[in-house]
Amino acid sequence: MSDLGLFTTKEAAKMLRLSESALNKLRYEGKIAFVRLGSKVLFTKEQLENFVSGQQFIYEQKETK
Repeated sequence: MSDLGLFTTKEAAKMLRLSESALNKLRYEGKIAFVRLGSKVLFTKEQLENFVSGQQFIYEQKETK
């Protein structure tokens, strides 16, 4: 991690417990935000946290009759 709080794809994938290819797929599909500096693809801590927050689901048990 740099002083700016930017993570490489490898670092971000490790934090999210995903493979690099899975993270790249999410990026290509527009499902996770990223920063491009020149040819580098980077992720901020806030972008990773927002992605995780958006993945929360609550399953409600259906009533049976």
